[in-house]
Amino acid sequence: MLVDMPMVEVIISASVLVSGILLAKLEKPNTVIVAVLAGVAGLFHGYAYGEAIIGATAAPLVAYLLGFTLIQASISLIAFKVAIVVKESSVSNPNFLRFAGYIAVGSGMAFLAASF
Repeated sequence: MLVDMPMVEVIISASVLVSGILLAKLEKPNTVIVAVLAGVAGLFHGYAYGEAIIGATAAPLVAYLLGFTLIQASISLIAFKVAIVVKESSVSNPNFLRFAGYIAVGSGMAFLAASF
């Protein structure tokens, strides 16, 4: 079964932008909305990663998946550590968390502009 998802790069870039907007808002976003947006973003992110290995033979596929796993684990660990620092810093300075959101918004806007 062939599935082709349109505008993958645009949706991924928009997900970074929307995540930043939600982080920069003063009020806490609705958990259901965040879960739905995360699911959609994950679907498109997974599609983009999977699209890179379609048609690969076993050896490159294993190497890709091993490298992918190590990189994603490293990124997750770093993101977790950064989130702890941001959370601790936002206790003493509430604008610190909003600033992190603004950085994500800027990154999302740059990625979105590059997608067109």
